[in-house]
Parts: sequence; structure tokens; C-alpha cells
Amino acid sequence: MTATALETAPRRAADRRPSRAGRLILEQILVLAGSLIVASAIIFFSLEILPGDQASVIGGVDATAAQLAQLRAELGLDRPAFVRYLEW
Repeated sequence: MTATALETAPRRAADRRPSRAGRLILEQILVLAGSLIVASAIIFFSLEILPGDQASVIGGVDATAAQLAQLRAELGLDRPAFVRYLEW
């Protein structure tokens, strides 16, 4: 093969590596996705440690324990926080 034939020959799959700019963009996307996951987890679990819950707010001060338990079941607040986070 001549030099021009080598220059115009298609590159093999093993020779195709992402460009430096492509790797940088991919890294930035992964960092962004990780940051969003961490931020959402911090917000969700910060709200979890606050006193009270949505059922007590909806039920108000006059709600009985049975009504609050029913509201918690309807809202899914009786499930573990991790499961609710994954659904959220």
C-alpha cells in the first residue's frame, strides 16, 4: 500500500477512540448526573428528618390517630424512606 492508500483506508474499530473533547463532554455529563442525584437525595432526606409529615398537615390538629394512619397508608408514608425516594 502506498502512503495515500493508508491515509484514505477506513480506520479499524480498535483505532477509533473518543476524542479528547468527547471524553470531556462525557465526564461533565456524568458529573452533572451525579450532582443531581446527590442534591435530590440531600433535599429528600432533609425533609424526612423534619418533625411531622404530610399526613399530619393534611389531617390537621383535629385528626385522630386512625385517620392519620389511613392517610399515611394512602400517601405511601408507611413505606421505608429509601423506597419512597426511589419512587420520587
